[in-house]
Amino acid sequence: MDIEQILDHILDYEEEVANYDLSISTLQTLVTLYQKAIEYYSALDNLSQTSEFLGRMQTLMAREDVQTVLSSIEEESKCLVLTPKQKRSSRRRSLITSTEPSLSS
Repeated sequence: MDIEQILDHILDYEEEVANYDLSISTLQTLVTLYQKAIEYYSALDNLSQTSEFLGRMQTLMAREDVQTVLSSIEEESKCLVLTPKQKRSSRRRSLITSTEPSLSS
């Protein structure tokens, strides 16, 4: 993908975000595009363009609604990843619960 395509995609995704499409996919893609633009302009020693896209990425990441989406994804992933100790503890709790006598008997 050349820089012109990257810039076109950035505009498209920025428009989606401006229209409150705050899906994790949209946010991740936009950040990736910003990173590519930053790397491109940095390699050319174009400080003004590098700073422009760094600023855009920082502005995006500072938005409260974006932070809410990202933190909810982070919380969700924490729930999905259990340490071996947590897995054993969870299994013990389910075994205890399943072997307790029922009060309705």
